[in-house]
Amino acid sequence: MIFYIYYEFRQPAGKQKVFQSFKGARWLVFELLWLTIMSLIGSQQFGGNDWLPYPTDFGMVLVGSLGCYLLGVHDAYASDETEYGHSLNEKIK
Repeated sequence: MIFYIYYEFRQPAGKQKVFQSFKGARWLVFELLWLTIMSLIGSQQFGGNDWLPYPTDFGMVLVGSLGCYLLGVHDAYASDETEYGHSLNEKIK
């Protein structure tokens, strides 16, 4: 990862591309943090501290995951590589 960031920073538009990639991936960081917190405070049958009983913790995971999904849809971007991949897929069809 460090070598990739170093390589991209040395490209003409590298910093902007790396920051777009990080922005596009922040939903994943939030999702992992959310699931970690919910695993900690959730019910004991799933290894938690039982601060939230079973149906409530499941509902909270559902709502938080939906929020992370919407953040991912909002932060999505199309790069040159994405467009190139779409053109290759169209050739295969």
